[in-house]
Amino acid sequence: MAQQQVIALYKDILGQVKQIELSKKNLSSRLLMVKERKTRLVLINNFLYFERCKHELFRNAAVIALNNRESSVIESLEKLYSYKDGAELIDKIGSEIKLIKQYRSIIKKAIKYPSYQTFVERRATQEIVKYVIEQARSYTLNNYL
Repeated sequence: MAQQQVIALYKDILGQVKQIELSKKNLSSRLLMVKERKTRLVLINNFLYFERCKHELFRNAAVIALNNRESSVIESLEKLYSYKDGAELIDKIGSEIKLIKQYRSIIKKAIKYPSYQTFVERRATQEIVKYVIEQARSYTLNNYL
C-alpha cells in the first residue's frame, strides 16, 4: 500500500473516531441525567462499547501502518497511547480493548443478574460506574469536539 493511501486511510479512521467521540458526548449528557440504576448501567455499557470501537479502529490503523512502515501514523498512535505501559503499540492498544471487554462483561452481569454478583463484582461495578461517570463529566464540560 502506498504511503498516501495509508495516510488517507488513517485520516478516514480519525473521522470515524470523531463520530464515535460525538456519540459518546451525546450519550454522556443522557448518562449524567439518568438516576435509575439499570438504565444508567445500560448507558454505561453503551459508552464502553463506543470506547472499544474507537480502540479497535486505532488497532486497525496501527496494523496497517506497521505493515507499511508508515512512521508518521505510527508516531501519532504512539503519542496517543504513551500513557500505557508495554513494548509494542499493538500490545498497548490490545490491552485497552481487553480491559474494556472485561468492564463490559461485569456491567452486563450487573444488568442481567444483579443478585448473582459477587462482592468483588459489585465493587468493580461501582468503580467502573465512577470511572465512566467521570469521563462523561469531562465530555460534557469540555467542548473540544
